Amino acid sequence: MSSSSSNEQPNPSSLPSPQELSSLLADRYMIRSVAQRFSQHSASTAILRFYHFLSSSIEQLEKELERHQQERETLYDHLFKNRTFCTRFQPLLDEFRQRQMEIHRATHPYSRPTNSPTPVTTNNPPSKAIPGTKEMPILVMDDEDETTSVQGRQRDRYVQQGVPPDVQTKVYTW
Repeated sequence: MSSSSSNEQPNPSSLPSPQELSSLLADRYMIRSVAQRFSQHSASTAILRFYHFLSSSIEQLEKELERHQQERETLYDHLFKNRTFCTRFQPLLDEFRQRQMEIHRATHPYSRPTNSPTPVTTNNPPSKAIPGTKEMPILVMDDEDETTSVQGRQRDRYVQQGVPPDVQTKVYTW
């Protein structure tokens, strides 16, 4: 005994995919059926019309995008079949590639000197922060002796601030 309520979710297999709904709303015959099934001024009808508008717009944009991509490929082929153009363009390409490598080197995490400190922050979210304490960045050194002394200095700061030992943040090296 099943009761049909407006709050119940339909069986997922009976739902159309977004593409199927778009196709249904684009079908001239089905538009008449939709108009008969839903009143002209209902919210569902307005939403279906807007969905159809968005689907049509997406379809048009996809066709235009494909046309633009084909046009771009044609222009690319035209440009690079010309030897004079290639000769004049090559220094620009070399400069661009060199600049990209410099940017990559400057921002790559492994490009920094090995003895430079790496700031590490605590993993405690603000909602779990201990009242009266501050989050402090911890410097991690690649050299083990330096790391140990950093841990000792950090532990001393926590003791001065009154942070219990079980809450103190540990320092890890990579």
